[in-house]
Amino acid sequence: VIMKRKCVVLGILIGLMAASVFAADISLPAIVVGLPGKTVEVPISGTGDNIAGINFTVTYSPDLLSDPVVSLGDLAEGFTLESNTIKSGGAETGEVRGVIYPPSVPVGTFKSGEGVIAKIVFTVKADAAACEMCDLILDITQPEKFGVSNAAGESKTADYTVKNGKFQATYKADFNLDGTVNLSDFTILLDGWGSPYDLTDFTNLLDDWEKVCK
Repeated sequence: VIMKRKCVVLGILIGLMAASVFAADISLPAIVVGLPGKTVEVPISGTGDNIAGINFTVTYSPDLLSDPVVSLGDLAEGFTLESNTIKSGGAETGEVRGVIYPPSVPVGTFKSGEGVIAKIVFTVKADAAACEMCDLILDITQPEKFGVSNAAGESKTADYTVKNGKFQATYKADFNLDGTVNLSDFTILLDGWGSPYDLTDFTNLLDDWEKVCK
């Protein structure tokens, strides 16, 4: 009886260890801050182990962000990427989709370890209001797609937990992107005077001095 109990406990422990090995996150940053009229990078991060392909959709607010450009992250270096921005009547709907797959046979896998799978660079709308926010929603479970797959072409989407994020526009003079315009931003302005900052940035600094996104 004691031996049977030990075997049962050992079996449970092995099962839990196996689950912990395969469970992983694919995530967006908790929050990304950007300046009106500038670009902002949103990485899709995760663990590359055993991934040979992935399709994803990121939903955003077209009132705050536009013109997404998708590129491969370090984990997927050497793979093939296809992406498109969903539009209706020529206007962005707020969805960008991408698929990453092996360039050849035999099928390889992403680099192992934690890192960036893909990057999306958005342009922040020039008229974005300071402190305005929107959700960034990541989806890897579209039923018509394969989600996350391994080298055998098997879907492993269920092994991954998705973590969404947010985007926040900030003040034009918030050069260090911390949601506050203060002495730190003034120091950055002085250090970069002439390139990349000029009189327009100084005027923005005066207009936004000591304003805070709470």
